[in-house]
Parts: sequence; structure tokens; C-alpha cells
Amino acid sequence: MRHDGAGAAKAGEQADRVDRSALDSNPPQARVRLPDGQVLLAAVRERRQEADTSWWHLLSITLIVRYESVQGRLTAEPGPVSFWAPAAGGVVMPIEGENCSGVPTHRNSAALRRAARARATGERRR
Repeated sequence: MRHDGAGAAKAGEQADRVDRSALDSNPPQARVRLPDGQVLLAAVRERRQEADTSWWHLLSITLIVRYESVQGRLTAEPGPVSFWAPAAGGVVMPIEGENCSGVPTHRNSAALRRAARARATGERRR
């Protein structure tokens, strides 16, 4: 399942260029806390900082998905399901030793301007 806008920077964002082939075959992992309290391992596919400066991660987990063979036979197979989750609030938790430096990272230009102003005026981050 592909989330709308996955892998592409929207207007007003800056994207880091990375080699996606290595990331697609062996993406870094993070823990994600679901609304019911379960904690699962998820592949980190993308990071995005929004205009309000919040960070979000595009994650994928493997669930059972409906698969239709060439012959038209339906089966249940493991397959990736992607979703966005907030970095704040203990939802997405890094795993020690996982290297996320190659994950595509997008920062909204308004968030970049805010950060530059804060550095220039010596403001502390909330």
C-alpha cells in the first residue's frame, strides 16, 4: 500500500538525496507504539518535518494482505502496509544501533526558517 505523497517532496520542502536501492532492501528499524499499547518493529521509509516543526515518520509493517494470483486465485500473504506516525509522544522510538542517516528526510521550508530565526536570536527549543 502506498501512502499519497510517499517518496516525493511537496512544494515548500527540501529533500536530502539518497540511494533508495539500499534503503528498500534493508531499511532501518524503529519501534512503533500502536493506539492499543502494542509495540511493533517497523521499517523507517521516510522522515518529514512539517511547517509546525513536528516530525513524522513513514513506516511500514508486515501484515496479512489480500493477494490475487495471475490465475485469479485469492490468497492471504504477508505484505507491507505503510502509514505516517508522529515522532513525538513516544509513538516512534529509535532502536540503538540502527542507522537512519540514509532515510529520505524532508523539511518544510517554513520549519527551516523558524529554526534559522531561533538560532539567530538564541531561542531555546521547546
